Amino acid sequence: AIPSKMQLDRICQSLEEPRTPVQKMVMRDFALGILADKKGLEVVKSLPPRSRTLLAEAALGDGVQHQLLEGDAPVSDSTLRLRHEVTETLRRAGKEYDLEIPVAPGLTADVALPGPAGILWLLDGPEAFHHPLNSSSTLLPSEERRGELLRLALDDDALEDLEGHLQSWLPAGRSVKGQLLASPSVNRSDFPKRVARLDFKSWSNLSETKRSLVLIDPRSYLLRRR
Repeated sequence: AIPSKMQLDRICQSLEEPRTPVQKMVMRDFALGILADKKGLEVVKSLPPRSRTLLAEAALGDGVQHQLLEGDAPVSDSTLRLRHEVTETLRRAGKEYDLEIPVAPGLTADVALPGPAGILWLLDGPEAFHHPLNSSSTLLPSEERRGELLRLALDDDALEDLEGHLQSWLPAGRSVKGQLLASPSVNRSDFPKRVARLDFKSWSNLSETKRSLVLIDPRSYLLRRR
């Protein structure tokens, strides 16, 4: 959910306080998640100038945007099994794939079918959800943001548009061109431009034949701009 103007203004004011590199990375993801959402962007535009500047600085990573932080969250057996079954399905289908592809600082795709026409896959195990065993379970906000930011990192037009907004909110003389979700160790020019998402329950309901078809041509599993 997008915070109200008052809530977001309070969050922005808190950005004046010192933060650890990990906290800065979390706030970068939060800020970009708000800015990448059309409704969120409108709320940001209505904030006082100082609040917009603080949020823009947070979105840039505030000096830690080039640090590729390693995720240390526990991975469940169900998630490991999902990744194994996905890669085995691709192997049997004769498809090349890569594992754990760093797309941007702190953002990694679980499996990639390489090349500009390929696909970056997010594979969600139980730990990605609120109440994962319920039929109405929903993704955790951090997982929602992961998908949105991976999609944003590969959308040159959306990044350029967002950079234009940030540039207007930052002090004169500071350039943001090419800085959003950028890292000197990652070249995204040959990356797939499509991001798809599949969870462990949906995967278990697919037949063996359907599994390989979905992985190669995801269609309804693709993430699209909100």
